[in-house]
Amino acid sequence: MVGDRQYALDNNILIVAAAGNEGDLASALGQASTEFDNIITVGASENNNRSAYSSYGEGLDILAPTNTQKTAEQSTTETKQGTSIAAAFVTNTISQMWAANPSLNRQQIKNIILKTASDIDVPGWDERTGYGILNPQLAIATATETIPAIPVLAATKQLTKSLIDADANVSNSPNSTAKPSERPTATNAPGTPKTTSTSTGDYNSGTSSYTTELAPYTTTSTSSSNGTTTTNTQTNSNFSNTESSWDQNTVNTNSKGNSFNEYTSDSSTNAATYTSKNFSQNSVENKNQSQQNYSRVKYEGTRNDQSSYLQKSRSSSNYTSPEQTTNTTADSYRNSFSQSESQYGTDYAMNNGNRQDDWGSKSTSNTHYTSSTGSSLNNSSTQIQGKADWTNSSNGNSSINTHSGSESQVNRSNYESNSSSGPSKTSNSSDNYSVINSTWDNTTTDGTTVSSNSRDTYSEANSNYHS
Repeated sequence: MVGDRQYALDNNILIVAAAGNEGDLASALGQASTEFDNIITVGASENNNRSAYSSYGEGLDILAPTNTQKTAEQSTTETKQGTSIAAAFVTNTISQMWAANPSLNRQQIKNIILKTASDIDVPGWDERTGYGILNPQLAIATATETIPAIPVLAATKQLTKSLIDADANVSNSPNSTAKPSERPTATNAPGTPKTTSTSTGDYNSGTSSYTTELAPYTTTSTSSSNGTTTTNTQTNSNFSNTESSWDQNTVNTNSKGNSFNEYTSDSSTNAATYTSKNFSQNSVENKNQSQQNYSRVKYEGTRNDQSSYLQKSRSSSNYTSPEQTTNTTADSYRNSFSQSESQYGTDYAMNNGNRQDDWGSKSTSNTHYTSSTGSSLNNSSTQIQGKADWTNSSNGNSSINTHSGSESQVNRSNYESNSSSGPSKTSNSSDNYSVINSTWDNTTTDGTTVSSNSRDTYSEANSNYHS
């Protein structure tokens, strides 16, 4: 078993195990997913709940239905049951997910399976129902839209799959687990600003807290002119909090804060000759924390700072007229996490810092033209994913600064047109595809720069013309 598991790890294989049919705590094999992250333990579901015979425990990940029938003879049928059948359902879903997006790694596949499960019973994971019941359609659709965690080689075309949104992004940054949903629920009425502040102590020692919030609210406006009606809807919300404490006797200060702001705009226009609809949403979340502790006599001590920044944006535009239909979409995210340390004294000083960034974006455009003499179709898409590390350190007159990272960009477009004029008919088409992989490693040591950069480009194009 150990050798098989190691082989699976080395070859990006996900093992699907049946929980067992004893109706009590699962066997050691059924509990294996608690120890090994490349195993999914599957129980059986029935009527939107766990089947009575299906074993359970800490290793249970997910349930799957067993409502399949087997024809034993021409005149009789029997229903196949058991967690082995449930495991087969999960295995089939996984195979379709990998067929839709072969570049995903096993951890992404497992995360998607569990994240898209239909939760039942106790909210979230529990030892009797796991993460819920398998939702194969949603799992496959999510896998199709998920960008691979590690960019594949340029000649591999699976990178043309769409990016997943920032919440589900598999990130190299520690702040990727921080989501806006973690902020406190607003306690005031929508659209009503609220400020709360408290303080204790005095200059020598004390604490303070300051909070402002604006609960999500929506405004809608409508205007009409010359047969054109425009409707615009906007949603706004924000939240910020700062807490600090201090003790001047030992010069110990602590502070932390977080803020969140979101803006959504949705507008539509209906005219006699066209209709259009535009949507945009942008959210930014910041978190920071600082701690300082030093001796007032010798001015010796340390300081630590941490901060994170998360931004998401998405937009879409739709335009329709008798001759033209255009649809565009765009999604992007950027996550950043930084930390720094300082140690100082009379004769000694040291500073260290590190920042991790990861980002991604996708955009698509589809336009269809029609006229009395022909039609044309133009589709294009661009996808970008990157990550970078920034490090710096100094001690006296010696310093080192490093910036390393990688970025992959995938572009694809295709064009088709058909036209006719009298006895003449013409048709042409083209298909273009390119991948650009870039890596860099730029280091500065005591003012001397050492750089290493590479760029890998792959492209292909096909065209056809007929008259």
